[in-house]
Amino acid sequence: MTYCGPYSMATIVYENDDVYYKGVVTTPGTILDELNRTYPRFTSLIITGNLAKLYDVYINDDYRDDKLTVFVPLYIPDKNYSIEESIAACKMSTLRGRISLDTLRSSPRMVLKSLNAFNDVIVESYETSTFVNGSKISVDKIASCSNGNIVPIEYPIWRY
Repeated sequence: MTYCGPYSMATIVYENDDVYYKGVVTTPGTILDELNRTYPRFTSLIITGNLAKLYDVYINDDYRDDKLTVFVPLYIPDKNYSIEESIAACKMSTLRGRISLDTLRSSPRMVLKSLNAFNDVIVESYETSTFVNGSKISVDKIASCSNGNIVPIEYPIWRY
């Protein structure tokens, strides 16, 4: 809207303060694209924590070191996560490097470093199943994306 007075002219611009996410635009073949299609609740944590840039990088080279492994829980409690809780939950569930299911099952017990400096990921393998911080890996095949792997687990590995 433009106002023209006798000695001045001003343009008034109104911006909407309420911004709602109607969807997530992702790069095809990335972790965020796969999470958006199969695990939308975890995608909402990523969007709330403003971490979309971390998971939405397309990597065409198999020998780069900046790939990720994400442990995605099938059950996430219904609550409104704050920005800090969302960042902590996503970083506790993410490891640097592409880790396959055979690697996770190769040792009886291993401790891996997550992106959150205060929490380690403990992987315990038994004859019939593999557990990540006490949560069972729920499938026999993990999703492989251009920038890493997605490993579905039963329950969150963070405290809620």
